Amino acid sequence: MSEHVYYFAYGSNLHPFRLGARIQSSKLLAVTHLEGYSLRFHKRGADLSGKCNAFYTGLEEDRLPGVVYSMEAAEKSLLDGIEGTGYITKSIELDLSGTICTAFAYVAQPSYLDEDLKPYNWYRELVYIGARYHGFSRSYVKRIQEVEAIADHDKERCQANEQLLSCMR
Repeated sequence: MSEHVYYFAYGSNLHPFRLGARIQSSKLLAVTHLEGYSLRFHKRGADLSGKCNAFYTGLEEDRLPGVVYSMEAAEKSLLDGIEGTGYITKSIELDLSGTICTAFAYVAQPSYLDEDLKPYNWYRELVYIGARYHGFSRSYVKRIQEVEAIADHDKERCQANEQLLSCMR
C-alpha cells in the first residue's frame, strides 16, 4: 500500500477536475479553512502574472476557505514541479469536523510577492469555479469574481486553459 499525504488547496487547484488532471491519485476529502490567512493574487508566477497565495495575516477574523485532498506521497514532487518556484510547502494543521489533519499548503516566498500583479482572466476563473463548486460563501466567491484580471496574450496557453474551464463549468 502506498503512502499518502494531505494537500490543502485554496487557489487554482480547488476544483477536483483541475487537480485530477494534474495528480491522478488525488481524492477530495473535506472542505475546511485555514485560520489567520487570506487569499491574495500577488505571487509572481513564471508567466509574470499574479498567482494565488495563502497570505498570513494572523487576524482572528481571516479564514481562508479551501479543501483537503489525499494524494500518493510519490506524486507530491510532480505537484511541486507544476507549482514551480516561489512557493514553499508549509505544514499546517486543519480541523476536519473535529479530527485534526496535518496537511501541506503552498505559500509564496516573500521575494515573490508583488502587489501590482494581476492574474490572467482564465486563472481567476479557475479559482472562482473551484470556490463555487465547493459552495464557499457567496461573499467570498464574489470577492474572487471581482479581482481585477488581465488578458493572457499567449494564445496557446489561453486556449488550453479555456478548454479546461469549459470542462469544469
